Amino acid sequence: MAFTRPQTAKEKLPCDSDQSPPDLEGAVANAAPSSTPKEPMRRHRAYETETTSSRTAVAKKAHFSFLKLPPELRNRMYKLVLIRRWPIIADIWFMVVDPPALTQVCQQLRRETLPIFYGANKFVGDVIGDQTSLLLWFRGIGHENCRLIRQLQILVGPDLDHNGSAELPEWRFRRELEYHNIVFGGPLIWDGAEGTVSV
Repeated sequence: MAFTRPQTAKEKLPCDSDQSPPDLEGAVANAAPSSTPKEPMRRHRAYETETTSSRTAVAKKAHFSFLKLPPELRNRMYKLVLIRRWPIIADIWFMVVDPPALTQVCQQLRRETLPIFYGANKFVGDVIGDQTSLLLWFRGIGHENCRLIRQLQILVGPDLDHNGSAELPEWRFRRELEYHNIVFGGPLIWDGAEGTVSV
């Protein structure tokens, strides 16, 4: 009976020797069946590859252009973003003349959002004592945007006429905040019969 020395752990590792590694395929074939067969591992890797490629495809499909959404859906989103709960102060000193950032993204968004911003919001301005800040605000937003405004409240008080020096008789009773229809395109004139102000 020949005596053989048992192999150490270092000698069992194929990477630490200059010899080529043993044939693992043959060893696996001759060995008893293990608890994790090799075939399911291949399926698992294939499944991972399919899952990764499908995730990439979904990620590519998830990127879309906002402007390709239906106009009705875009308008609903615009209203959620642009319509304020409280009136907007129409005063050059309290509000920056520039409209919200959404209206400045591109020309198409500007065309679609400005009518909603100016048409659906309520604006409040006052001409008590000095009408210049309200008029500067009108000039700042421009004639086209002025035409889009549907609701404007003007606070009218004493000491106001066409030149801002004396109270007009037609405006004496109008010292509270009221709704007026605004007609843009002429000098500041009060029409008591129609209840309009022309700017």
